[in-house]
Amino acid sequence: MCDHFPDTPSFSAAEGTFAHLIREKCLSENLNASDLIGFTATIDDWTFEWSADDCDLMQFGIDWIREQPGRKMFEYKVDLGAWTPGQFGTLDTAIIHEDLMTCFDLKWGRGVTVHAENNRQLMLYAAGLWSELPERNNIKRVRLIIDQPRGQGGTWREWTCSIDDILRFAEEAAVAARRTEDPDAPLVVTPKGCQFCPVAANAACPEQHRFFSEILGMKEVLELPAIDQLTPERRSF
Repeated sequence: MCDHFPDTPSFSAAEGTFAHLIREKCLSENLNASDLIGFTATIDDWTFEWSADDCDLMQFGIDWIREQPGRKMFEYKVDLGAWTPGQFGTLDTAIIHEDLMTCFDLKWGRGVTVHAENNRQLMLYAAGLWSELPERNNIKRVRLIIDQPRGQGGTWREWTCSIDDILRFAEEAAVAARRTEDPDAPLVVTPKGCQFCPVAANAACPEQHRFFSEILGMKEVLELPAIDQLTPERRSF
């Protein structure tokens, strides 16, 4: 159903991309966040300028990464095809040291606090990275880190698990991914799943419509028209 709606850029996503660009430049070019004050870039429909206010927030994570021993990769594209065919992801930072693989994700958002423990995105990226490593048989432990410096009170969250935990989850993700290929796969309403869904945002999801109708105690649930027949007026209703 998502094919019926364009992938509309958002300010928050563009701002996050700009923050990742700043951090990558710092790590790749041996710069500090303060060295880039005044740097500008246009992302989608917005132009951003790096300010002094953001420097301290960004610098902590940069310093932490620099202090860690091991081989480091920045903005590394991981192939997730072993579990979700044709899918890729970009891992902000990866560090390989002895039997430990660290996967680091910068989150620049303010509103939704992101947790490291059982973080599905990072776990799947970790599986993809592991599958590409020549030294993967040495990896026993995986450390996931979320750096969300603009979160409420500032957030730095870590979670360490075994590589077996990661691979077990990846297999579960593969099963779930195969289910989505079924055109008759059931729709499931969840807070996280619907939050950034373009179908839900356009009031075009029949399952969400039924879900809220039941919550409101409506005796009859009105059926939505076919998704390609929804008018702008009906979507804004």
